[in-house]
Amino acid sequence: MTTARNEGASGVDGGEEGSPGTTASAVGDADDRTSAPHPVDPIGVLIVDLPDAGSVLPAGPAPGSRLRLGLIDAARPIAGCVVSHPLQPIPADAVRALALTRDGRTAFVAATRSSVSDARARPDPCLSMFDTRSGRLRASAELPYAPNDVAVTADGQQVVCATERAVVLLRVGADRLRTEQTLSIGSSGGAALAILPGGHVLLALSDMGCIAVLALGAAGLSDTGERIVTGSAPTAIDLCEPGAWAAVACAANTSDADDRHAVSLLDLSIPPFRAVQHLGLPAAPTAVALSPDGRWLAVGISVDAPARAPGAAPAPAGGVRLYSILPGRAVPVGEALLDTPVSSLAFGADERGLLLVAVPLAAALCVFSASPEGLHPIAAPVALGGAPLALCAARGGGARFNPPD
Repeated sequence: MTTARNEGASGVDGGEEGSPGTTASAVGDADDRTSAPHPVDPIGVLIVDLPDAGSVLPAGPAPGSRLRLGLIDAARPIAGCVVSHPLQPIPADAVRALALTRDGRTAFVAATRSSVSDARARPDPCLSMFDTRSGRLRASAELPYAPNDVAVTADGQQVVCATERAVVLLRVGADRLRTEQTLSIGSSGGAALAILPGGHVLLALSDMGCIAVLALGAAGLSDTGERIVTGSAPTAIDLCEPGAWAAVACAANTSDADDRHAVSLLDLSIPPFRAVQHLGLPAAPTAVALSPDGRWLAVGISVDAPARAPGAAPAPAGGVRLYSILPGRAVPVGEALLDTPVSSLAFGADERGLLLVAVPLAAALCVFSASPEGLHPIAAPVALGGAPLALCAARGGGARFNPPD
């Protein structure tokens, strides 16, 4: 099982309720799943059940793998998933991203799938909408290109999907997804996105090393022409709940000494939006998360582990860096090292700063609490019975699945 080793943490907080190690797959197996209550602060975790995870990851799920969606109460995360059931088959070849409506009752899964009508089995990009209480596929819409990220508006009526060559706006109906607009921005289309409370959309343009600011209104999406320079290639975005801050994970894509892995802190309080800080990272970022109150910033990183001698303990292959956000800047306060890479991060909404960490290769969920002294593991990792791909808080944003290297 994956373990965490803290740097800069002063101790272990054991005050969380629940039974450590509770398996998510044992929860919610009743026939009438529609009666299961929704947690107060739901965080969705997309889980793939693999016959042999080692032969499939890091590329993604194999065709025909069973996908499950669990809803975790972020106030009591080590109690496991409140709802855990298989989603109706897409079928998915590669899951790219997950988004939840604010009430946690609707999930959007962006993926590529094999076309059953095409003998050559070419990838068929799609966005699928599921009922989280039953796993029922409510609707599915084809996408023009392979998806990278997805986010849903606060009212749950519109979904924006970043694909490899364009941004797609879809309208949500009772059991229908309708494509309303396809907008080309740059040559890469967008690696990640986030929808601000005021209606703007932040779109990560990796090939241009910047964030494009789009306007989302009654007429659809439009490019404002505003760009926020991040330097390196932006790969993931997260927002705090009031929308005052955004954090952007950036990966170096060249050998240039000026191009380095970093996380950028964006000030969204007053337009024009701007980057106020670029924090260097020792390794490529795999995920980024801001606490809803804007106090904490967490960044998942991959670590190039050296060759291990026979019988030696495994070297850290991943980790999570924690920063405290002060007026106008972020300050590093600690780091937790993990035996395997992480794919996704999510904060709970309460004041305790609970951070959930998805560890696919260990088929587990690690839970930490954030404090000025660093990250403190709450308990033993929670076994999920399958590889967790993406963690997503039910606050309108999305979570992109970053497979471990």
